[in-house]
Amino acid sequence: MPLRRRPTQWADAVYYVQKDKVKLLVTSERGKEGVIAILGPSDFIGEGCLNGQQRRIATAAAVDECVITRIERKVMSAAMHAEEEISALLIYFFLIGKEC
Repeated sequence: MPLRRRPTQWADAVYYVQKDKVKLLVTSERGKEGVIAILGPSDFIGEGCLNGQQRRIATAAAVDECVITRIERKVMSAAMHAEEEISALLIYFFLIGKEC
């Protein structure tokens, strides 16, 4: 089933795109939907949950049949606290991008 996460859903996990593309969309007050990003392999979606974001702020929709790994917020947070190297790499990735 294609990924489709909506802004009204709880921000309880981070998603890692392994294959294909995902588009991020926002909806205006008038109901018009617009693409704000297209993400591909090695990109993360939903990392805002790691800094306290309670709900999704955009819709993530698979462009085609994707391979995506769901990582619970608690699991990702624990890994970041337990391993300094993982934490540093992920923080850099989230701030700078996947060129790290």
